[in-house]
Amino acid sequence: MKKTIGILTIILITVGFAVWNFELFFSSQSNDLQSRNGEDRLLLSTETPSVVDEDEEGDLDEKVEHLYAGMNLTPDVIFGFSEINESENEGAALDLPRGSIFSVLDEQGEWSLIDKPAMGQAWVKSTDISEVPYAFNKKTMIEDADAVDVLVNKEYRLPHDYRPDDLVIPDIPFTISEQDERMFMREQAAHAIEELFADALGNGLSLFGVSGYRSYESQQRIFSNNVDIQGFSEANRTSAVPGESEHQTGLAMDVTNEVVRYSLTQDFANTEAGAWLGEHAHKYGFIIRYTEGEEQRTGYTFEPWHLRYVGVDTATLLYENGWILEDVVG
Repeated sequence: MKKTIGILTIILITVGFAVWNFELFFSSQSNDLQSRNGEDRLLLSTETPSVVDEDEEGDLDEKVEHLYAGMNLTPDVIFGFSEINESENEGAALDLPRGSIFSVLDEQGEWSLIDKPAMGQAWVKSTDISEVPYAFNKKTMIEDADAVDVLVNKEYRLPHDYRPDDLVIPDIPFTISEQDERMFMREQAAHAIEELFADALGNGLSLFGVSGYRSYESQQRIFSNNVDIQGFSEANRTSAVPGESEHQTGLAMDVTNEVVRYSLTQDFANTEAGAWLGEHAHKYGFIIRYTEGEEQRTGYTFEPWHLRYVGVDTATLLYENGWILEDVVG
């Protein structure tokens, strides 16, 4: 009898222990499932904040670097660009991802229509971009882009869709062998540079065209790449923001020769060809657009290779007085 009771006791203890372990195991799995499900629900409901504190403090340069940093699109949102009224502005976006540069295409009241690579167009409050150095909504849009002496710089910018309708390829040697948009110039400038190159060769000096016309989109890629490598501030000294490039006018041509290994370098000014251009380019209607010592006014570093056609009268006036284009146009 005692033996039977002992066996039953052992069985009951064993069963009870098994039940306890089963409940403990189930409870553990259930809690783990609830935890994982809760985490899933949390992850599914987590959204990248679409509003950045507009009172965010910090140096403007740091904000600009944040705006242009890396030129890579991320889910982050840059400061501002959050108050957009979709009901009033068709195609508006609720936020603007951080990434590459943008430009203002149109302004209506307090709204600006911006265009951004990889994102498209969106309406934003003009005040949201008013504090950014070189903010594009501060620029004056050029009305007569076809004028031969048109002033294009960091204050006066070209429409994004401007393209001259008289582009031709001048009969000059180029550093590029296959036809490219960079070979084109406006017809009047093309004829003038043909004469200039011919006379230079007659004086024993060789010249090669490197880059003439560039579209807004091409300039956008160039500037974005420069920002990615150099940072915004330096890129804005050595290259132009799209819409602010003279190359889009079809009136500019970068030139070089074998002495500087066909590169675009300030050393070109010290070559015979570079010196000859400095003394004679105006006779053909060209100027060295970005002269030495005028960076604060032109906004760009010295570029002895950058020829800009403005017509013989204007070029001669500038040459004889030691002026730059900003002194007579604008």
